[in-house]
Amino acid sequence: MIQAAIALIEKNGKILIAIRQKDDPLKGKWEFPGGKIMEGETHEKCLNREIREELFTKRFILTEK
Repeated sequence: MIQAAIALIEKNGKILIAIRQKDDPLKGKWEFPGGKIMEGETHEKCLNREIREELFTKRFILTEK
């Protein structure tokens, strides 16, 4: 079984969500930050790693709830 972790980040009534880039097989699809948990990694460490990676490679949108 593949385990994954996602984050639902809300601030001042806005939610952080990303759109997949042109070169992604799922381009144009929306997603919350997160990803697959690596072996030996906690959910928290996974989210920290994934958010750091994704903030530099995806376009994030802050949207109203």
